[in-house]
Amino acid sequence: MAVASVSGISPSDWDRMVPADDPFMLHAFLLGLEKTKCVSAMTGWRPRHLLAYENDVLMGAMPLYEKHHSYGEFVFDFEWAQAAEEAELPYYPKLVSAVPFTPVTGARLLVAPEADSERVRGRLLAALDALLSEGNYSSAHVLFPNDADMAFLERAGYIPRLGFQFHWTRDPGWHTFEDFQRSMRASVRKQVKKERKIAHSQGLTFKMLAKGEITEAHREAFWHCYTSTIEKHHSHAYLNRAFVRHLFDHFSQYLLLAVAKRGDRVVACALFLYRGTGLYGRYWGALEPIPMLHFELCYYQPITWALEHGITRFEAGAQGMQKLKRGLLPRACHSAHRFSHEGFGRAIRAHLKAERRHILAHMAHCEAHGPFHRA
Repeated sequence: MAVASVSGISPSDWDRMVPADDPFMLHAFLLGLEKTKCVSAMTGWRPRHLLAYENDVLMGAMPLYEKHHSYGEFVFDFEWAQAAEEAELPYYPKLVSAVPFTPVTGARLLVAPEADSERVRGRLLAALDALLSEGNYSSAHVLFPNDADMAFLERAGYIPRLGFQFHWTRDPGWHTFEDFQRSMRASVRKQVKKERKIAHSQGLTFKMLAKGEITEAHREAFWHCYTSTIEKHHSHAYLNRAFVRHLFDHFSQYLLLAVAKRGDRVVACALFLYRGTGLYGRYWGALEPIPMLHFELCYYQPITWALEHGITRFEAGAQGMQKLKRGLLPRACHSAHRFSHEGFGRAIRAHLKAERRHILAHMAHCEAHGPFHRA
């Protein structure tokens, strides 16, 4: 069955299906997006979540949205939409399974711990395929699924697409930031030290704030920094002030805020989410153009915190070749796609096979020029 909101679903029933290191798939996060109208028919993200029950017990779920554009997805298909238009095929609306505005890998076919995962995943995909064929949608897209879900989707005939991001993965020998630095090649280590020295010479103090330390004043300071940076770059803020308030008020146990202050004035903030052994960089902003501040606040401060708090994986967001020389390495991420028009689907499959070769070559190039000593 498809539902128009997670609001009617018990948070405990939903959350017991979410992996232990994933904060974004939790009921409170998805509900916050809906309650604050970040996702709605008006924003082009109409919820159509799929649920699988057995004996009136929720055994599976798939977050799903009807989309009338391709913004906020981070798996870019604008060229596909243009190609469809040139072929006189409608591309929108389409169905997208993802965490809106969040390019983070995780479960997309949620299954209760006691359920038969193959059977429940099969029921969810059958419901998605039925919705695709009955609802006049051009396609279905599952974005950033984990390895288990991706394998299931491929077995079901979905077209795979390869992408990559830069992630930090903790080495067992790293206990401090100095350990992390020593593992780098000399030129990279020198550059990191130089960047940190410049950032710390600007008369700033840095602090990482977790649950119980983040105040309403910090929330307001973050919003001011975030919107200021959005405006300076002429970007679009997918998230509104109400959602940020929701995060700070109802999701604080998963929030980490990096703050840079000049005296008593906050001049920059970076907001992270964490759960289990995963740390995820999300949003940042600054009121002043301070040299090396972004690297310090968005990479070096959270890596230091991760090393102190048992975090084994840090994902700093989509894209950004600059991450490579700061100790984040290329890691594969995936998406899966199905098209109502078989001919168009065949063309996309051929295109993605060629694209995959280029991406693998680029990842290999990045690995060869990585920041660490070669074994």
